[in-house]
Order: sequence, then structure tokens, then C-alpha cells
Amino acid sequence: MGQDNKTIERYTLYGGEVELTFDPVKHLYLANGEKADGVTSVLGTLAKPALIYWAANKASEYIQENLKPGVSYDELQIQELVEGAKMAHRKRSKEAADVGTLAHNWISKWIKGENPESLTNTTAKEICERFVQWAEEKKVEFVFSEKKIYSKRKGYAGTCDFVSKIDGGLWVGDIKTANAFYPEQLWQASAYREALAEEFKEKYAGRIIVRCGKDGSFEEKEDSSEENHFKDLSAFFGLLSAHRRLAEIRDEEWAAKVAPEAK
Repeated sequence: MGQDNKTIERYTLYGGEVELTFDPVKHLYLANGEKADGVTSVLGTLAKPALIYWAANKASEYIQENLKPGVSYDELQIQELVEGAKMAHRKRSKEAADVGTLAHNWISKWIKGENPESLTNTTAKEICERFVQWAEEKKVEFVFSEKKIYSKRKGYAGTCDFVSKIDGGLWVGDIKTANAFYPEQLWQASAYREALAEEFKEKYAGRIIVRCGKDGSFEEKEDSSEENHFKDLSAFFGLLSAHRRLAEIRDEEWAAKVAPEAK
């Protein structure tokens, strides 16, 4: 099937030197026609042990909610219960992702001054309210929202939630709706900052993570340390190399599997 060009987003970067396209369905970036590794895809290479425990808890909760004491189950019903438990974490993850998308879209419009409509989803609405309160109290002056970035030097791309001026300095910011902070979120901000510095030759005061959790929690992580930035950037570059090597191995394994079948 051909690619639906209506879904493709196009951006001009580096004063016209780079045409970046983004397919939101496939989450695929192309820079001047060549694939660019997405920052979030690269970070997805990192093992997240906490998610394993979370998924196990969702399965346990599903069984507790659906298994009725004293009831006799036949083989088919047991299988349905098992399948439901196996899929419980995916259902909850999708629900969380949907809330995060609603909140991100509303905040992006608000930053751009588009006066977005009030949200009907209570959780997403509360997330947005906490972000607006933070921005107003901190007197944040937004420069960019949902800014597409690309590193010509390293060949990765992504979407930076915002760039802002705070107390006269430029800050690269990312919005999170998770219920906890993870260190690699600052790696992500460092990757964005590096690409922005490549394109605009600006000096940045630091990185900032604004976490408005779905559980009502709020957290702000500011880091103005240049040493920390370069350490986190180095960690991201290492992960980028691992991500690419794993992709090569998968391609080699696929080629080895397909080759005998093609004879």
C-alpha cells in the first residue's frame, strides 16, 4: 500500500538546508529523504524494569476484579480470564497515552495563543491547569512549542515540547504526564538542546522537565549544569549507537532468514 501523503508533516530546518518530514502514524522521521532516528524511539531501547512490575500489577488487578470467589470456571472462561489479564497493561497504557496526548495538544495550542477549547476529560484538564499555573507563576515567556528538531551531526530527530525564556535565559523544556520522574527524561532534553544549538547557534541556560502527573502530582526538574548536560548527552549518544546496532542485527537476522526462502 502507498503512503498517505495527507498524514505527512513537512518542516524546513537550517534555513532551508534540511527538509524534515514526519509520519505520525508510523512515527517515522526523514531528513532530506533519509531515515532519522527518533529521540523517543532511541530512548525506548533503554530497559525499564519498573514497567515490568507495573504490568504485572495491572494483570493482578484484572484478575482480582474479574475472578469471583466460589464460582466454577470452565476451560474457555479461564482462557478468557488469562487473556484479559495479559492485555490489561496495554489497555491501561493506551488510556494513559490518550490522556497525555489530549493534554499535550491543549498545552501546545495554549502556548501558541490559540485559545483552545476546555477539555471534557477531567484528568487531562487538571494536567493542563497545573501547567498553566506553573507557567504563569514562573512568568515563562515561550519561544517555541512542539518544535521539530534534527541533528545534522548525529542524524536524529524529534519534537521538543517547548523552548522558553525564564529570568532572561533560554531553557529547553519537556512536559511529562507520568506519575514519576525518570533520569532519561533529562537525556531527552539534552538531545533536543544539542540539535537546537546546532541549528540556531544559541546558548541555553539549561533544561527543564515539567511533570504534571495523571495522579495529581507535580514536579519541576531544572538543570543548568553544563557538566550534567554533556554527561546526559553522552549517555544519549551511547544509547543512539546501541539502538542503531540493534537495528543492524535485526536486519541481518531477517536477511539471513529470508535468503534461503528466496532460493
